[in-house]
Amino acid sequence: MGARKVELNSIRRQALPSCTVIVCTRRRPQELRRCLESLRCLRYPEHSVLVVENDAASTESKAIALGNGAGYRLCTRRGLSAARNFGVRMSTSELLAFIDDDAVCEPEWLVAAVPLFASDRVLAVTGKIIFHEDSTLDSAPVSTFDPGYRIVGKETPDWFSMANFGGLGMGMNSIVRRGAFNIIGFFDERLGRGSFIFGGEDHDLLFRIIDAGFQVATCPGSIVRHHVENLGISKDTFKTVTASSAVFTMLAVEHPRHLPKLIRYVWEAVQRKPQPWRNRSPRLFHDVESRWIVWSALASGPFIYFWSALRAALSRNNRRCPAGG
Repeated sequence: MGARKVELNSIRRQALPSCTVIVCTRRRPQELRRCLESLRCLRYPEHSVLVVENDAASTESKAIALGNGAGYRLCTRRGLSAARNFGVRMSTSELLAFIDDDAVCEPEWLVAAVPLFASDRVLAVTGKIIFHEDSTLDSAPVSTFDPGYRIVGKETPDWFSMANFGGLGMGMNSIVRRGAFNIIGFFDERLGRGSFIFGGEDHDLLFRIIDAGFQVATCPGSIVRHHVENLGISKDTFKTVTASSAVFTMLAVEHPRHLPKLIRYVWEAVQRKPQPWRNRSPRLFHDVESRWIVWSALASGPFIYFWSALRAALSRNNRRCPAGG
């Protein structure tokens, strides 16, 4: 019986693809330490952890990473998407998993999700996220994002809205097949924390995967716990609303063939129409004190998008020009 168990474990190890867990961090030593401690408990045979510190010069996370058996790299290009792309380029595994530095994972995080990659059409798997108001993650959960079990492709009704507006998951709990980046490109560095458009980089990646004819799977047994700030008017709230408006503009400008789907989503959101994958509050922005701040953030979105697009175009042109030309 013991020999049989060893044989099954050997087969399981061979069947599971190699995976690198990429943790992007910036000036959060306590949170990073807690994240890495949870990753040390992962029940997954062939995996490694890579910490990417996203700072101009700081290396305060290096000792924490090395002390927890993780690799370490410094990415001086600002922005979460840039740091994730840097981590992807520094890795050689078949799968790449992403978790935030202020999150912790359950031991079965990877092993629960990875079997969904059995189909070659599945390029990404996302999971369940439990949010805690206490930064130590010891308090009772305040909310949960549970995507259920789905395999979503172009044949799925409402796939466009699900991918772009949060129905399929978030970057803090996602696993991506390495080949996906060769097919659809990397995270859009105009998007995400540290860039002009404060978020949306994870949703954009899932959208491009499905738009290219592939699939995204969701796994409720793949669980990450994450800290969430109190809701209300703040600098981050303004950035988040502005980012949403900028993403709407980006979709309309860069993917005009999907404009009817985008208009329908916006109209249904204004009407507060319920979705199978999203529960909408009957009152728009009912938790926000100042409507003026919300509407000014919404109006800022298009300007932020066009400014980020202009900067990206100028950056590409500068890279093409030879020195002294």
